[in-house]
Amino acid sequence: MKLPVIILIAFCSGCSNTTIDDPVYYARITSTRTYMSLDRVNVTEYWIAKDKFCTLNNQVKTITRKDLGVVYFVNLQSGTVRTEPIKEQQTSSPGVRNLDVRYLGQYYESVFEWNKIRKLAADTVGGYDCEHYICEGDADFDQISLEFFVTGSDDQFLAEMLNNTIMNITGTNNKRSPVFDLIADNNNLVTLKIIETVENPIAPPIITKINVDKLELVKSPEGLFDLPDNLKKTN
Repeated sequence: MKLPVIILIAFCSGCSNTTIDDPVYYARITSTRTYMSLDRVNVTEYWIAKDKFCTLNNQVKTITRKDLGVVYFVNLQSGTVRTEPIKEQQTSSPGVRNLDVRYLGQYYESVFEWNKIRKLAADTVGGYDCEHYICEGDADFDQISLEFFVTGSDDQFLAEMLNNTIMNITGTNNKRSPVFDLIADNNNLVTLKIIETVENPIAPPIITKINVDKLELVKSPEGLFDLPDNLKKTN
């Protein structure tokens, strides 16, 4: 099933735009980390606009205001807010970190040698038609299998924002280099699902799944990107 025109602006080639007053993209993303048969599940809601970004997770609301150059971290339960300057996110495949003997072994990250990306049978994620890819890699102690599901979009803003979001959820970017490489060659691709399996000889596998459960264009809720009244500042 192709993405419906009434949900996403210009998401499919040739789609006409749907008129919504003060529109934002809404996404609900579930990440699951499985280790020793135990699942740690995290569900986060996202509202994405051109110069504003909002997330909600477990009573913590994060408001990114590019127009102001700041991020607000709001704890709705305690009624507090912390303000930080915006930091740039990783938008390309990371290089190898320079070694520093002062920190040797403290921040070890596996450096994978990746095989060629292979295309599997097409699939759907949340009802959206996706191309399905897989790539395997090896490091000193780890082996990794990375599956990822992508679809096309005419909205490069949406593609960039959603890809950056997916890449920065539950994990390190060096484990997702093949996805970076694929979307770097086509900036109209949107990642909707990742299945990452890391194994080594002395521990059970760690499986990380990231899934875009819902993606639609909605009217911006009133006051979405504004700070609630009567918050206590912590910095």
